Amino acid sequence: VMTSSLEGIPRCLMEAMAVGVPVVAYDIPGVDQLVTHGETGMLAPHGDKAALERCCQEVLEDRDLAETLIANGRRLVEEKYSAARMASEYESLFNELVSGAGAQVALAHRRLSILDLSEAGNQPMVSGGGRYVIAFNGEIYNYQELKADLEQQGQSFRTRTDTEVLLTLYELHGPDCLAYLNGMFAIAIWDRQTHQLFLARDRLGKKPLYYYECDGQFAF
Repeated sequence: VMTSSLEGIPRCLMEAMAVGVPVVAYDIPGVDQLVTHGETGMLAPHGDKAALERCCQEVLEDRDLAETLIANGRRLVEEKYSAARMASEYESLFNELVSGAGAQVALAHRRLSILDLSEAGNQPMVSGGGRYVIAFNGEIYNYQELKADLEQQGQSFRTRTDTEVLLTLYELHGPDCLAYLNGMFAIAIWDRQTHQLFLARDRLGKKPLYYYECDGQFAF
């Protein structure tokens, strides 16, 4: 049972599905990419504790339903999120990026839309002046406070995303922007002017950042 509303695509749900445990969760962005109500798990409206309890009771009392959720959940994880599948997709993406004629730098991003569902929040995101390009995974918990401070300094924003707040902070403070952040994150920012790549992760590594370098190629 997962009651959180801040997890994105939760690993705990994938792990439960992989080992054959039926899952019950709130219907929030990210979770709905894993759980289809009545098929791979049970979903309750966000914040509705009574509905969450009913879903749990239904799974406990209906063995056939539980078995269906277990089988479908395990199949979903094996087909879409196995280590072999993910490695194959990353390898294909890397080969596609570096095979472009004359390509030197490429950022790619598959977005989980939570804070701003519009296309304006898509990534990679380019700064207002066009100098910086960011690809960011995670969540900045204090982004609303940071945004308010930046607006008082005269900055304006075109989206409601923490990504744009982070990008603006980097424009103003460079790598020192990390001191302002409270959250979980893996960040890549490309400077079109100096041709430098800035990579960073949160202090605990909740959003891991891996990199590879070989024969003049660098990937992360």
